[in-house]
Parts: sequence; C-alpha cells; structure tokens
Amino acid sequence: MSWKILIVDDSSLTRKIVRRVIEMTQMDVSEFLDASNGEEALNILKQTNVDLVLSDLNMPNMSGVEMVHHMKQKGDTKAIPVVIISTESKTARIRELLAEGVKDYLHKPFTPEEFKSLIQTVCSTGEEKKENFLLKALTQALETMAFMAILPIDDEMIVPQQTIMAE
Repeated sequence: MSWKILIVDDSSLTRKIVRRVIEMTQMDVSEFLDASNGEEALNILKQTNVDLVLSDLNMPNMSGVEMVHHMKQKGDTKAIPVVIISTESKTARIRELLAEGVKDYLHKPFTPEEFKSLIQTVCSTGEEKKENFLLKALTQALETMAFMAILPIDDEMIVPQQTIMAE
C-alpha cells in the first residue's frame, strides 16, 4: 500500500526532517503533504484523502490538540491515524490525546530508529486489520460452504466421515 502522509508542524525544518526520516525507512509513500498548523491541516484534509497524520502539538492559529478534536468529531477524518511528534512531556496531556484516539506519541528529539519503529507499528496495524478482516470473511465463507455441503438433502445422500474446520 502506498501512503499519503500529512506532516503538521510550524517549523519547516522539522517537517523536512520528518520527511527525510520517513524516506530513510523506505516506506512506500505516494505523497507528502505539509501544513504549518492545525487549521491548514484541516483544510488539506477536506480536499485530500490522507492515510496518516504526523503532528506537533504547539502551533500558532490552531494547535495539534484542537486539530485532533476536530478530526475525531468528523466522520470523514475520524479513522485517520494521528501520531503526535512533540516536545510535550506532560503525561496527563499525552494520556488525554491517546484516549481521544491518537495512535501514538513520539517525543522530540527522536532518533531515526525510534521513528522507524513507530512508523512500522502504526503502518502494520492497518495492514493487520485488513488481513484480519479478510481472514474472517474467508473463514465465514468456508464455514457456510462446509455447513451447506454436509446437510443431507435426503437419506441416500453420502455424508463425509471427516469435517474440515476452517481456521
């Protein structure tokens, strides 16, 4: 899957660093989008489908906290994973954001290894959900087919001796 990533930070240098680190992870990214505050980010989200938002908390005009509140209240942006990348160290604020649906938190300054690990965790979560959905759908289809196949239509129908369970 090719990712569209929105990087939200009031520092253009930080946005460039985050982009460079993502490129170092060799993650399949189709497009990088930039915003310097939450308000700009919400405007971008109205116009473009995004797969992942990486955001700072403390920004002018609209903070990352306000942006997350707006995103989680709207149906079209509610499911977009948000990762906070900030110098914020207040655990109460971080817990509040995680409770609101933020996927993860990375403290600045971070190492490329920490960032790569975080991105792999966040990205693999989405893939696992898709795989689990497909596995459940396939299992249900096989169970339905197996159930239909072993029901005798009449007394002369041959019923298999073994039942194969779909897992």
